This record gives sequence, C-alpha cells and structure tokens, in this order.
Amino acid sequence: MIVTVAIHRRVFSLQRFASQWLTSCHTSPGKGNNRKAIPPPVFMASRISELQSQAIAERGDRRDSEMGDDWADTFVDSTPKFDPNTYNKRELAHRVFVNRSLHLEKIKFYGFDMDYTLAEYISPAYEKMGFDLCRDYLVTMGYPQEIQEFEYDPSFALRGLWFDTLYGNLLKVDAYGNILVCSRGFQFLKPSEIYTLYPNKFIQLDESRVYVLNTLFNLPECYLLACLIDYFMGQREAHSDVTSTGIKLGDLFMSYKSMFQDVRTAVDYVHLKGDLKRLTVENLTKFVQRDDRLPTLLVRLRENGAKVFLLTNSDYNYTNKIMKYILEPLEKTENSREWMTYFDYIVIDAKKPLFFGEGTVLRQVNTTTGALKIGTHLGPLKPGQVYSGGILLLTDYWESLMSI
Repeated sequence: MIVTVAIHRRVFSLQRFASQWLTSCHTSPGKGNNRKAIPPPVFMASRISELQSQAIAERGDRRDSEMGDDWADTFVDSTPKFDPNTYNKRELAHRVFVNRSLHLEKIKFYGFDMDYTLAEYISPAYEKMGFDLCRDYLVTMGYPQEIQEFEYDPSFALRGLWFDTLYGNLLKVDAYGNILVCSRGFQFLKPSEIYTLYPNKFIQLDESRVYVLNTLFNLPECYLLACLIDYFMGQREAHSDVTSTGIKLGDLFMSYKSMFQDVRTAVDYVHLKGDLKRLTVENLTKFVQRDDRLPTLLVRLRENGAKVFLLTNSDYNYTNKIMKYILEPLEKTENSREWMTYFDYIVIDAKKPLFFGEGTVLRQVNTTTGALKIGTHLGPLKPGQVYSGGILLLTDYWESLMSI
C-alpha cells in the first residue's frame, strides 16, 4: 500500500505541476482580456501517460514479488462478483447532482413550490398554450394581426438566458458575465459584432437593463421576444431601419425595451387575469402530469420526523384544484386522504420573491369559500390551516417554526 501511494504521488505531482504550468502559461503577460493565448504544450499529456504506464508496471512487478505466483487467482476469488442483471445505473435525467454533500438527516423542513415542482406541467403543450395566449393579447394591445402566425418552437431556448433590453439581444452568459452566444431575433451575431456592443464580450448583471429568463414559465416569453424582434427587423417594405437600440418603421420607432415591456405586460395579464389557469384546470389531463409516487414521497418525509410545507404564488382556488388532481386518487375510497393532510403548513399567494424580502400581509384563508379572512394573522402558523402572503424569517411565526 505504501508503495502504491508513493507511485501515485509521483504521477499526481506531475499532473499537478502540469495543471499549474498550463494555468500560468496559457496566456502571455498583458492586461485584462488583452493577453494573447499560447497553445498548451503537446508533450505534456504524452509524458503524463508515459509515467502512469510506468507506475502501473512498477506496481504490478512489486505486487508479483510480494504475493507470489498465485496472487491473481486469490484476488479474483476474493473480488465480489458483478452481475449486470441486478445493477442498472440510472439514466442521467434521473440522477441527482450536487455541488456539495448534504446530510438530509439534519434537514428539519422541506418546502415545495407547486408550479413546475410538485405540479409538473406537460411540455411543450403547456408552454405552447401560454405562448399563444400572450401572442394574442399583444394583438389586442395594437400589434399587427400578422404576429398571430407565430408558432411556438420548444427547441429554441433553455432556461437561464439573459435578455438585454437596451440592445434587444438574447445572451447565453457564463457565471462570470462572459458572453458565449448572442442573438437578436433569430440572427446570431458574429464575434466582431458582439465586441462592438459589449467590450471584451462581457456584461454585468444590471437589473435595470438585463432580464434573466430563469424559469420554465419564461420559455414562451423568450421565444415571443425573438419572434417580435425578428418580425420587425424583416419589415423592409416599411422602410425599416435597424439600430442598436430599436427598429425605425417610417415615423414609428420600436425600441427593444418597449417590446420587452409589452411582452411582460402580456405575460402578467395571461397569468394573473387571463385564461391560462382556467384552460389548465379545464384540461388537467392534457396539461398536468400525475405521478403516483408523489404522495409516498411526502408521507415518508414526515414519517422520518421532517416538517413539510407548501409555498406557492398561486391563489387558493387554482392551488386547490391542481393539488387535488396530483395528490388525491381519481376514484376516492374511505381511506382516501385530502391533499392538505400531506403538509404541515400551507402558504398560497406568497408573492415570491417579495416573500423573501419585505413580504406582504399574512392572512388566513377560508378553505370553504377560498376568500381571505379579515385581519392580519399573528403568531405561529397552525397545522391544517391555509395562509396567504407573509414574509420569511422576519416574524414570530417563522421563528417559532424554526425552533421546533
């Protein structure tokens, strides 16, 4: 064992040296991003491979001399047998990847959102419905009838893109603000064009200028923005003039920021006052996925001593219908449970992310009518009750929960 560690240390030391050498020598001296790249040495990888092979050979020779001629048979006999029929590695989509280890036995509270968490909306049917509703609402706001020809494309974008409201660009950005991909409408900008708008291909996350499309609800919105910009950029017959901040159509100037604000208005209307929720609850089998394992998950968490709570931005009536569908059996029996019994605490109309900051008034919900009870609720949350609004960690009821 000592010999093996020593041999491995010899190889790893060279690997560490190579890594440090490549890091320090990958760029020539210079300031900021003006440093010139230097190709890494080709010989380094082959030298590491050579020493690794040498180390393995030395380890094998030493093992032979110490264990005798029968060491291989002994090793094979003592090795657990691998049966591929009993070992099935999960697919990547079904694995859990973490940035650091986590001891779940120390977790006292498990909080769940409803939309796109407990309630898994069926894609792309649900996103297409949201896209169509937002598109049609823009027509009522004065946008041309031609935009109703837009059809949702689920393959266009993923979560996490940034929209630059000044230049109208969709940006794929790394963790440090470096721009990896940039498109205006459906036209991808060349590196030289990106450098013109963004020196060093870098942009800071300025909330007054950049909108982060970081949820699944943002996917239709993202594609709609691209459709609108591409549409107005293509209006050559209207003597359009594309500038860095907008599009001039004759005497009319459509800034990218105004288009973004109109799309945001349409999205808010569709989600809060429009037909999105009504159509969803009228077609639950089409838009919401049922998973029979979900009740078991919530039960097991509570059986192991944890508290489970629901925290959603949706109103009570919509939450009640969705949660009934995903947690209660389709054919009820005497032993059937109501969905609220799976949670210790339930908070609707949370107004996230406002809930995590200044918060809103905490009120109790009448579960019979769905209406809010008068007055502000004070004190700890009570199991079996439904609450609206509130604020995290800044009131007595959350502090009392955390002290349990």
